[in-house]
Amino acid sequence: MGQVSTTINGIQCQNWSSTEPHNASSAYTDNQFPDGSRAAAENYCRNPDPSRTGVWCYTMDPVVRWEYCDVPYCLRKSVSAAGTCSSVFIILLNYGPNLTEPGLF
Repeated sequence: MGQVSTTINGIQCQNWSSTEPHNASSAYTDNQFPDGSRAAAENYCRNPDPSRTGVWCYTMDPVVRWEYCDVPYCLRKSVSAAGTCSSVFIILLNYGPNLTEPGLF
């Protein structure tokens, strides 16, 4: 499991078990996290709702509720001799006022 804790725009991720600055959705339970619990997931980028296209997190920015993260994505054939991976960039182009939480629309 990865330990990326910033979004594609460099915003620090909120701890999954925290309610500040955003009240995390009660739709996500401990068993949806590969870490075993929300607390164990700390503030790392995760995808508790597999219907989404990538990992994300609630942010520490009171104005930006959630955002996708850019994390290294490795396939066996994509790992270089140096052990680095290619990156997957997921960019949301428009954060409108009606943006809903991942997987809840």
